[in-house]
Amino acid sequence: MTEEHYAITFDGTLFTELGGYNAKSLALAADVEQQQLETSRLRSVDVSNDQNQKRLNKLTNRLAWATWFAFGVGLSLFLWDVVRYFLEHFFC
Repeated sequence: MTEEHYAITFDGTLFTELGGYNAKSLALAADVEQQQLETSRLRSVDVSNDQNQKRLNKLTNRLAWATWFAFGVGLSLFLWDVVRYFLEHFFC
């Protein structure tokens, strides 16, 4: 027994030739799967970005502390040089 298909418009004919509702259902399932894969990929990228941001904050904090330490050492050496100068010129 053969099925007869009736189409009122060209769009209906095209829809039937492309597989009808079965093909549409498969295409929607493929779209849902693609969206799930994209969502998973974006979550992975977000996790990676969070880890990189934490690492960058840690390194920036270390650099700030190293800069302050270098400033302290430089200031100490400068003050020692000033004190030594005055001790040599005024008390000797």
